[in-house]
Amino acid sequence: MQDLWLKLEESSKKLGTHNQKYILTISKYKDELLSALERHDSLDKIHFWNLRDFSDDMDTIVDVGRNLEEKLNFLGCYYAIQFLNMNLKAVDALSMELVTSKENQRPAIYKAFMRKAGKKFRSLTASYMNTLLYLLMEGEEMPEFAICGVGARADQDDIDVGIITRERDVSKNFGLAISKLNKQMI
Repeated sequence: MQDLWLKLEESSKKLGTHNQKYILTISKYKDELLSALERHDSLDKIHFWNLRDFSDDMDTIVDVGRNLEEKLNFLGCYYAIQFLNMNLKAVDALSMELVTSKENQRPAIYKAFMRKAGKKFRSLTASYMNTLLYLLMEGEEMPEFAICGVGARADQDDIDVGIITRERDVSKNFGLAISKLNKQMI
């Protein structure tokens, strides 16, 4: 498995230096995360190399963390791994399609690529944000809310969201959890 981690780190270099923060997060917490998963006989439940239902993996990761800080670190590590995997697979798939395509087919290929990559990105990010919010609000009543993407779909260097609630008096703790969520995402 060590070769897979090294391959991920090496392959991520082609994504650019702005992705170095993900490599640093992975290298800082990966060994602790793997040890915790092994201690709980849960390593085989996590799908590091397949993009699938991220929520199930994140729930398992929360279960193996001993305290809030460890859970947040493990979730951040998992997110970083999946984010890099997702981008590497998307770039590889795009490269393969472009090699076999004709020049006049490329605009449609790029459009499909952006939609598919955006959908996967939103799925990963939504799972991460949802897991973080419930973790940060643990023991508190969660108000009804919706988080909506309000930024341009093609602009994925940041995430612009709006939060809609039905209640006028959202608890102070929910506001604090949103603030902590923002900090954790950065």
